[in-house]
Amino acid sequence: MRNFIIIFLLLFVISIKTNAQITDQNERIATASFISELSECAIFYSILGQGTDSTGNQWKGGEKFLKLSEKISIKIFNLAEKINMKHETVLAMMTDFSKKMGNEIGHDAINIRILLNKHGKFCKMIVENPRERLNFWLSK
Repeated sequence: MRNFIIIFLLLFVISIKTNAQITDQNERIATASFISELSECAIFYSILGQGTDSTGNQWKGGEKFLKLSEKISIKIFNLAEKINMKHETVLAMMTDFSKKMGNEIGHDAINIRILLNKHGKFCKMIVENPRERLNFWLSK
């Protein structure tokens, strides 16, 4: 058992070392911009996932959007660590997006089309091809 723990810890330390920090300033700024866009989309999908049907239950697609939001959020926090962005910064960014989107729809799901029109295509593009969007920021 002790050998298993030592091997596990060794693999953990190696995995941390291979998760290299991004030190190039231009790459850090590009990644921060990408994190901002991902955060916006994570909140967008989270709001979509919270919708309910006429009976007050979560609508059919809601769980799918919540899982997508969670997956994006994990990616965001992993990228943030690589550029030494604090978790508090990411959470503040997400809180700001949440407040803004809530205000845009008057905190009423009946107005969700406003968010769909504003964020739907863009967030779908990022989810389907995140590398392309990161490359956009890296090329600036």
